[in-house]
Amino acid sequence: MTHAVAVAVERPEFVVLLGVEPTAPETEYGWIDPDPVPLPLPGEPAFPIRRFWEKPSLRLAERLFERGALWNSFVMVGRVDTFLGLTRRVAPDLLAAFDPVRLAIGSPQETQAAERAYAALESSGFSERVLVPGADGLLTVRAKSVDWSDWGHPQRVMATMRRTGWRPAWLNRVELASAG
Repeated sequence: MTHAVAVAVERPEFVVLLGVEPTAPETEYGWIDPDPVPLPLPGEPAFPIRRFWEKPSLRLAERLFERGALWNSFVMVGRVDTFLGLTRRVAPDLLAAFDPVRLAIGSPQETQAAERAYAALESSGFSERVLVPGADGLLTVRAKSVDWSDWGHPQRVMATMRRTGWRPAWLNRVELASAG
């Protein structure tokens, strides 16, 4: 993470996305296909992003795995104005939908403005709506030696807990409720 922050400071015009080195050709994860040539920066390399792949077929996941593509952690580092500029460039309507919220911040109407803004939006993912079309405004750095899992499914959360020995207090309540 420290390296991603350093890259964002050095190149503030980019949002830096942490890419996780994969351990398998996972078909349920999003993938980042980095350019093979890093930017000339001091320290660890940072790569432009060629393309995103969301939940690829097994054949494609195997090819991505073999050529050094990364799992998309969706952890990003960058300046707020860089995130806003990226969104303004590729999805100006999305940013404009929040203008009433911005104007109401700190007022008694803030909650109501936010509820109206979200109710009016079409369902979409930030990745598909902003990151994919704005890939030229992103860099990726490799998060090495990270035990990472996409917790999009409860089974993955439970598998991580078993693998790491993590036993949160709420787990006993869940186990008791499911047993009874």
